[in-house]
Amino acid sequence: MSFHRDQDTICAVSTPPGRGGISVIRVSGKLSWQTTRKFIPSFPERAQSHKAYFGVFRENSQTIDEVVVTFFEKGRSFTGEETCEISCHGSPIVVREILRCFTGAGLRLADKGEFTYRAFMNNRIDLVQAESIVSMIESQSLAAAKQAARQLQGGLSQIIEKIENDLTWCLAHIEAGIDFVTENLDYVSNQELIDKLSLIAAEVDKLASTFKSGRLIREGVKVALIGAPNVGKSSLLNSLLGEERSIVTDIAGTTRDVIEDSFSYEGLSIKVLDTAGVRNSTDHVESLGIERTLRASKEADLCLVVFDPTQLETWLEPRMLQAIKSRIKDCMIVINKSDRLGAEASDLLMSLQLSLRSSKIFTDQELAELFNRQKIEFVSALDKRTAEGLKAAIYRHLVEAGFEDNSLVSHSRQFELLHSSRKQIEVANELLKSDLGAEFVALELKESLISLQQILGKSFDDQIMDRVFKEFCIGK
Repeated sequence: MSFHRDQDTICAVSTPPGRGGISVIRVSGKLSWQTTRKFIPSFPERAQSHKAYFGVFRENSQTIDEVVVTFFEKGRSFTGEETCEISCHGSPIVVREILRCFTGAGLRLADKGEFTYRAFMNNRIDLVQAESIVSMIESQSLAAAKQAARQLQGGLSQIIEKIENDLTWCLAHIEAGIDFVTENLDYVSNQELIDKLSLIAAEVDKLASTFKSGRLIREGVKVALIGAPNVGKSSLLNSLLGEERSIVTDIAGTTRDVIEDSFSYEGLSIKVLDTAGVRNSTDHVESLGIERTLRASKEADLCLVVFDPTQLETWLEPRMLQAIKSRIKDCMIVINKSDRLGAEASDLLMSLQLSLRSSKIFTDQELAELFNRQKIEFVSALDKRTAEGLKAAIYRHLVEAGFEDNSLVSHSRQFELLHSSRKQIEVANELLKSDLGAEFVALELKESLISLQQILGKSFDDQIMDRVFKEFCIGK
């Protein structure tokens, strides 16, 4: 990106490419209204901000289109600059011609994210809000859109600014103690600073701990169906999706590769992966599919371990048990074909638990975690009612109550900088406890503050800007 040409007046189409009822072309910079009037001379020389004007866009007396132009004065637009938004008919040819006229008059086509970049540089938004705009545009679910809206409104920024203010208070008192050490002035004791920094560290930890939930909401949740061949994983996928997405046969090993598709539940995007059944196999292609299954189980946010109550001999496949053990907290047991149960559910679970205990792979604590009754579902892939119950169970397991009311960390950049800030606070606190010198404590707290300020964009460099704005599209 080349954002060194900040004084240029820029233009770009801000609506999606292709044909539509209306396209919107955005023009931002000090020559916005002046240049627009060249092609629509009927417009007044001094326009009113936030007022829409109808006119005919012409070049050399040749009509290109009838348009509506909304004018925003400097300081009251998204970018903070004088801005015009031209609504024209949604023909790619019309859009191309209007942009050609503007560039011919000296305007420059905007780079990716340049309008948002200018809003950031003009203090209309901070860097967290800039990232939320990308998240809003790319949101695949209602929950993701709501989270992005909360961040755009400044919810997360306000929490980080509070932490920044508390940390600045500590740094100010430490530096005052350094500067006026001979003045016999009252200053905050080391113990007070230690206590204060401990509280700040806890706030940072609490905020950083929301990253997993924030990422799941923004990117969607990945759920892997794992189990032995022919336990009904493909049928279960089709039932969850409400369509025939995966091939279902009575032949074990039909699924050779990972098949995935998504559904939405309570506004959350959930991607389900149907995997090859895990068993000992001499078939090279099937073995490759099993390796992909094991890899998918490691990468998924939640594993649904599917068992068939009529195939007790498949329960003890060692590689599947090891996969379960490695993800014990992120596994749910799904007893499929429950309509064929010949025994009480409690007896079946006891039999399954005894079988797994006999494998000597799991500790008693791990078995207790795995057989938590809240994490066990009895379903029938042929019964749509049980599929809805399974969706609700997945949702309950993945999302903590009340997440939609919280401001969550959702970008890895934010999480990494919070982690860095937290580490420097910890070092500063240890230095205070050891009484090794206020100058060293102040140095660590300054570095911690810089990390927090980089999250908001109060302190930034080209590398930070490239990381944030490379995700943007033209016109935003």
